[in-house]
Amino acid sequence: MATIAPINTPKFNWESSDRETEWRRFKLMCNVLFRGPLKDEDDDVKCGYLINWMGPDGAEVYSTWQLTNEEKSDVNIHFEKFEAHLKPQTNFRLARFRFRHMKQGKDQSIEAFVAELKLIIKECQYGEGEQHIIDALIFGSNNTRVQAKLLEDTDPNLTLQKAIEKAKSIEAYGGICKKCHKKNHWANVCIM
Repeated sequence: MATIAPINTPKFNWESSDRETEWRRFKLMCNVLFRGPLKDEDDDVKCGYLINWMGPDGAEVYSTWQLTNEEKSDVNIHFEKFEAHLKPQTNFRLARFRFRHMKQGKDQSIEAFVAELKLIIKECQYGEGEQHIIDALIFGSNNTRVQAKLLEDTDPNLTLQKAIEKAKSIEAYGGICKKCHKKNHWANVCIM
């Protein structure tokens, strides 16, 4: 049996205001130990460690599971069950409300705005979200020229990538390159 006295063992913080992040941190630390000093231990021993490190609240959660004898000694099943228990329930209607009301910040780039849209759309449960992101880019853009140009596009196969490229080119129009000081392009695409 491995000795773990000199090792800091993980403890799950049930009082954390962000249990999802706490779970990721905790699981990472468990896996470091399970792949390192405890790699030679049987899975049922690892399951015991995991439940112990989850504390009394974790043991209470564990006691509610209906597991087969095989599942009782499968540490991956234990991880999956705890993860399912700790995963926050998202309110897709609230996410959709936030998504539909997003506006591009005054100094926010197109890429940063689209990245923000992509994060929120995951919670919206739309399925394929690319067309929704294109619509949000049109509605939420802070540049009326970008909105007008994207609204003029009648191609039913317009991809998000093409919409982003079109929006970026419109934003660059009239802009001054910080590298060569000429108009209509940005320094990151300057050929000077």
